[in-house]
Amino acid sequence: MKPYLTQRGFGLVETAITLAIVLTIAGITLPFLLEQRKDDDANAYANHVRVLIERIHQYQYFKITEEGVNPSSKESWPATLESLMTDYPLQYWNSCSAAEEQNGDCVQPDFVPWSRSRIASYFQTDASNPAFNTHLVLRFPLSELASEPKDYTRWSNVLMDIPGAQRVGNDIDITLRQATLALMYDNIVMRDGYTTLTDDWDVGGHKISNAEDFTIRNSDGTQTSIAQGLVTIYHVKAWEEFAKPSCPEGLTATPQLSLASVDVTYPYTITGSLKPYIASETATTWAANIDAYVINTETNQYNVLNSGEIMAMVQCK
Repeated sequence: MKPYLTQRGFGLVETAITLAIVLTIAGITLPFLLEQRKDDDANAYANHVRVLIERIHQYQYFKITEEGVNPSSKESWPATLESLMTDYPLQYWNSCSAAEEQNGDCVQPDFVPWSRSRIASYFQTDASNPAFNTHLVLRFPLSELASEPKDYTRWSNVLMDIPGAQRVGNDIDITLRQATLALMYDNIVMRDGYTTLTDDWDVGGHKISNAEDFTIRNSDGTQTSIAQGLVTIYHVKAWEEFAKPSCPEGLTATPQLSLASVDVTYPYTITGSLKPYIASETATTWAANIDAYVINTETNQYNVLNSGEIMAMVQCK
């Protein structure tokens, strides 16, 4: 006889246990997720500040290059951060009213996410460097978070990662230095060559990528293409001349020769000594030659042949 089986539903005890497990997991993970969300908000704001700094520099570059404003004067900077929206509408910052910002439709340049305060800006004079003596300083009111160490650390850490940042009490100042001809990467890379770059361009450890080509001006005014290589390769016959390439100022064209092939036929046999070398030189050309030491197998006499092909690699050094 089959045993009598009973079936019962999911009971109250099981439900209570499952609920307790779910609440425990939620209690563990929810604080972590909330902290992660706050960290993401801080990183997003740091990106906002970087964009703000970039737009300020673009504004200043326009003032200097298009309007002829003295780069050492405060007139080259926006008078207030709001000026990014109002001086040249839609060029450096889209218009954003207080009501639109309140609705979350946009943010103004001086937006601060942790309070109703705004980023303050002021000018700083550096008397030790009169050529570039007016800097713009952005002050972030971190002192409002001084009583909340975790939040203060979160927001201050991302802001202190921005170049020019320093602590001033519990606030943070970011100093924007005066413009130079290498002010913005975009303004240099996209130049048409009208303005001469008068000093080295320090890209701060970053790569320059996706460029189709670079050229270097040689001492005679010609251009050398990086894409085509800075080593010129010639294949020449013995005693054939090949041209000396132009090189950048301070570098000299230097040939390195190797033997591509040697023409040795019966009754000659190579003894093992093959030597390509520069046989003659002018101001604009070299002539290469080959010394192939051979033995005549019929007469047992040694001889030197000068027939074959030479590969010359010329590099500016």
